[in-house]
Amino acid sequence: YALAGHMSTVTGIEFTPNFQKMISVGRDKVIILWNMENITQERTIPLFEAVEGLCLLEDSVVTAGERGVLRKWNLVNGSEVKVAAGESCGQIVKFFRAKSKKCLVSVSTDQILTFYDDTSLEEKFHLVGHNDDILDITWLPGASDPTIVVATNSKDIKIYNLATNECHLLKGHTDLVLAVATCSTVSNLIVSASKDNTIRLWHKKGERFECVAIGSGHTASVGTVAISHRKGQKFLISGSQDMCIKRWETTNLADDEIVHLRASHTVLSHEKDVNFVAISPNDKYAASASGDKVAKIWNASDLSLAGTLSGHRRSVWCVQFSNEDMVVATGSADSTIKIWSLADFSCIKTLEGHDSSVLRLAWISSGTQLISSSASGLVKVWTLKVSECALTLDAHNAKVWAMAGFSEILILHNIEELSSVVEKLRVDQKDSLLRYATTWNTNSKHCFQAQAVLSCLLRSMTPDELLELPNFKACLEGFIPYTERHMARLNRLQQSSTFLEYASSQVKLSAMNFVKKEEIE
Repeated sequence: YALAGHMSTVTGIEFTPNFQKMISVGRDKVIILWNMENITQERTIPLFEAVEGLCLLEDSVVTAGERGVLRKWNLVNGSEVKVAAGESCGQIVKFFRAKSKKCLVSVSTDQILTFYDDTSLEEKFHLVGHNDDILDITWLPGASDPTIVVATNSKDIKIYNLATNECHLLKGHTDLVLAVATCSTVSNLIVSASKDNTIRLWHKKGERFECVAIGSGHTASVGTVAISHRKGQKFLISGSQDMCIKRWETTNLADDEIVHLRASHTVLSHEKDVNFVAISPNDKYAASASGDKVAKIWNASDLSLAGTLSGHRRSVWCVQFSNEDMVVATGSADSTIKIWSLADFSCIKTLEGHDSSVLRLAWISSGTQLISSSASGLVKVWTLKVSECALTLDAHNAKVWAMAGFSEILILHNIEELSSVVEKLRVDQKDSLLRYATTWNTNSKHCFQAQAVLSCLLRSMTPDELLELPNFKACLEGFIPYTERHMARLNRLQQSSTFLEYASSQVKLSAMNFVKKEEIE
């Protein structure tokens, strides 16, 4: 049979379980219900959008198309029953049902797969096929699985679960999101900055993040934002192309409505765009970096100027406070990294090695090392004690705009699994790990981790394989003297503890003898 009724391409058909009815949809913006017993049209339902697919749910049908949302229709009276919650991810080009997962799946023009509950039509998660430029990235602390928050060349913020590759979208900004930030002490807050001249604060409610506050006041794109670290009432610092930085208070937040934030302090901070802002770990200082070749340190409470870091020859792209010491690092378009003292705002040292702009910095290894990324795509790891580059990574072939530090404490939480992880590494990765462990072993704070890594490496490789490692001999020579020093320190500690134990036992014995003597008398 040839069923004539659609005026354009038919994009989907479904049969009822008894095959007495058939439902078809197309780009002519209608649903047609067919009676398969006598091959006739029973009903035509106007949709007012070109449809790319449908799924049959008992006595209703769900359609998806150019509007980018799911719509549920009653086949008996032709009425629209429900529109799926959530905003459009772009025009839907394919729509189908995954019965094994009990969900509906849509594919949009921006290469995002969205999974919906097949009963409530609520979004479950997304799979993102293409990200475009990555503008900013940060870890989401406290999540059960490793999770990152990403700002791409998009109005949406993407939250990735790295264990499952699932992605959740945060929608609300009306222009490109340029920066995201999280707080190390709180796992339920995200702050974002956008080309729409606003910042937004997102709070986790249940399993999802929702926008709870919007900060308006900048007169140009907001390209950078930071959130305070300490527990308690949070504040935000933002920097913009309007050359201003602002402090925002997060008081009077409501659970059922979006609050409009007002800046408590605003400063015309630089002569050119503000490229980056950061807040010190103790929330005492804020820092800003600008295209005017300087970085500035501000008292975070009122944004009064504390000091100016002058010395770079070109734009300063980033600034980061150390978590351990009273120092701050800056990266510049002059291809250098400078370390500054917060005591007198003087330059302590300059790291040279990049051949293009240093775009981002991150402190690691308890402040003993620094990671930098550049416009040439190189990522370098610096050991500050010797002011040398310990490792260069060249996996990127374009500008590395975003980077987030990864603390070694995450390894310590899984130390029992370290052996199995080490065994799976390539030879070159084991060689790099050995060099890192050698550096860690120079510090008494990290010597136990370094010894654990060395032990795993020695057990995972044969003597011949170890000798083939390019840096094995040099690393072993570096390990031995520091290990001897650590062992001597532990021996002294053990002797001291033995003496204390002996002294404590003698004191107890004297006390008992004194009590007995008193009882006799």
